[in-house]
Formats: sequence, structure tokens, C-alpha cells
Amino acid sequence: MCAERVRRVVTGYTTKKGEATAGLGGGFAYLRCRRIPAATVFRGIQHAQIWTALQLIHDMALSPYQAAWPMQTAQGKRTLVVYLPKVSEAMLEALQTAIHGAGQAVVYSWQPALLAQRMTDPRVSFEPIPAFLVNRFGARAGGKLAGSLDI
Repeated sequence: MCAERVRRVVTGYTTKKGEATAGLGGGFAYLRCRRIPAATVFRGIQHAQIWTALQLIHDMALSPYQAAWPMQTAQGKRTLVVYLPKVSEAMLEALQTAIHGAGQAVVYSWQPALLAQRMTDPRVSFEPIPAFLVNRFGARAGGKLAGSLDI
């Protein structure tokens, strides 16, 4: 319905009284949306490369990505760096345990705002995966932001 109205404004139309109205010109496009299962999108993310890049950003010794582990952690000189690919209630508890002894922690997640709402610890900052990493290693090589939520 809206697409047809916009099309008429662009190209012109005739009113019910028979009066012609000139179009304003221009053009438009629209997309149709469909649901994609999060698991499908999530599989396309190159987590190992993202984890390596996050460690390099923080000037840390590199530790390999452990696919069997639900959370990746690396302790720097002053900061614990955490990559949390998937958010769930169990992961929130594990995250609290992991950061308990840390002076400061930076947690990277696909859903940092959700984590920040759920955990209030002034020593912890919740950061999104940097855009340049999403563009390079995100799902489908097209940089589509992806994530998974089980809360």
C-alpha cells in the first residue's frame, strides 16, 4: 500500500475528480524481509579470526580460539579481554565468575547493550564487535551483523 502511494507521488496520478497531478520525480526502492534462523547466520561468522583480532587490538599474546569453549578470555597486563559469541543465562553466570577476580574487563559481544542491562559492574565495559571486524569476518562475507540470543 505504501509503495503504491510513493510510486504515484513520484510518477503522478489522477484524482477521483479526474484532476491530473504531476509527479514529483525521483525514485525509490524497498526490500522485503524474511526471517532467517539465527543459527544459520551465526554459523557464518569466523569466530577464530575475530578472537585473534581482538587480542591484537589489545596488544596481548595470542591464544587460539577454542570452539568448544562458550567464552574466550585472555588476561592482559591490566585488563581481562572476553569474547562472548553467544549470550544466554548460563553464559551470564559464567561471565560473572570469569570477571570476578579481574581488575578491569572488556567484554566483546554481538549484543553489548543487552549485557550492559543485565550486568552492572563499573569495572566492566561491554563493547560491540568492531565494525571493521564485522565487515571482514562477519557472516556471509558481506558483513551482515549476526548474533545469537538465548535469554
